[in-house]
Amino acid sequence: MLCPTCLAENPDNATECKTCGAPLEPLDGSSPSPQTSSSSLLYLQPGSLLMNGEYEIKSVLGQGGFGITYKGVYRPNGAEVAIKELWPEQAVRQGNNVLWSPTITPQQQREQIQLFLLEAYNQHQCQHPNIAQVYYWLEENNTAYIIMQFIAGNSLFGIFKDEGILEEARVKKYFIQVAEALKIIHLKNFQHRDIKPENILIDGNDNAILIDFGAAREFIAGQTKKMTQIVTPGYAPLEQYIEKSQRYPATDFYACCASMYELLTGKLPTEAVNRTSYPDPLIAPRQINSNVSELMEKVILMGMKMNIKERFQTADDLIDALNGNLTSPSQKQAQEFVKQGKLNEASRMYARCLKDDPTNKTAAIEYALVSIHINDSQAEMTAKKAIQLNPNDGRGYGVLGLFYCRQGKWTEAVTNLKQAVNLCPDQVWILANYAWALGKTNNWQQAALEIKKPLI
Repeated sequence: MLCPTCLAENPDNATECKTCGAPLEPLDGSSPSPQTSSSSLLYLQPGSLLMNGEYEIKSVLGQGGFGITYKGVYRPNGAEVAIKELWPEQAVRQGNNVLWSPTITPQQQREQIQLFLLEAYNQHQCQHPNIAQVYYWLEENNTAYIIMQFIAGNSLFGIFKDEGILEEARVKKYFIQVAEALKIIHLKNFQHRDIKPENILIDGNDNAILIDFGAAREFIAGQTKKMTQIVTPGYAPLEQYIEKSQRYPATDFYACCASMYELLTGKLPTEAVNRTSYPDPLIAPRQINSNVSELMEKVILMGMKMNIKERFQTADDLIDALNGNLTSPSQKQAQEFVKQGKLNEASRMYARCLKDDPTNKTAAIEYALVSIHINDSQAEMTAKKAIQLNPNDGRGYGVLGLFYCRQGKWTEAVTNLKQAVNLCPDQVWILANYAWALGKTNNWQQAALEIKKPLI
């Protein structure tokens, strides 16, 4: 028989523990075997009742670091539910009652239960089709329980284990749904804190459902100082390894992108604590799986930036990026500086953006457009770079043509501005500069025609 206090093995007929002296009492009035006792000390048995018999335990679904999840039924109408039980570290069970380890003080016990229930309340507030719905929460058996939506399906991790690397379109669909769920969570000023394929269920309609908020897990693990229980290595950014560090929406986006990395490459990303050296040892996804698109690689690597400010800052940013409209935080900041008329600050931010992503076509064009108001030589350089990256965007030729106008190189100006007009005929500033350059080359008739176009 196992001692419920110290888990030491004792003879079947022992009445007190030979190790700690705690009284031993057979659960059913007889002396069970150690195997039977061990099992009964861990899980609630099928048929166990909660909340005055309203909920019945049917089977065990799984166990994490600080919780056991059961499949249950709401007896008044027979509806299936999932029931999560707070399972403290080194706890044992006597009957249905949970016996906490002596190493956990009464105050810590109260804190763990309260935070577990608070997390249920928080999740209950986040009503969204892609978030598992919480119905009820309660204290019983010297611990706490959360009654929630039962989702028939497999976890994304289970699917990955069964099928291997997933198709990019499928991964993109799931994580757009996860990001939509995060919009609601972050709007309520919460963070999930434990996003990983294990905590994403795929239901019978092939939709992703986010489960298991991680704030309580993080707090409880913090009391034990066990880092492997505070974070999930590979998915957790550096700030989650620091107990007092603030958590941000970008903390969740790191975990989303780390999850996509694993599902698309078959490899768990390098742990954040091992990425503090230069160069970054994280292998780009396309080096592992060449079928990953360039866009998806950029999305993943941006979301997994070590610097919090360089990651996606909102769920909408991540959704836009997955839909093909990738804008980095530095580019967004540069655009904001432009709106505020702070062009020098915008210029510096665009330079940083292009240093991180030298192939960013949109940022290159925007940088050139800002540079023409700051410095002519910078405008020439940035315009040529913009043309190189995107020869079909006439604005690059427009900036270069304006530079040549200022230099008095009218032939070069006409050549570039003519190309700009052909590519962007609706840009009034390009038409005006083209007419100016034509006039300076004595082509007054053509200049007159061009200057009238915006007025037609």
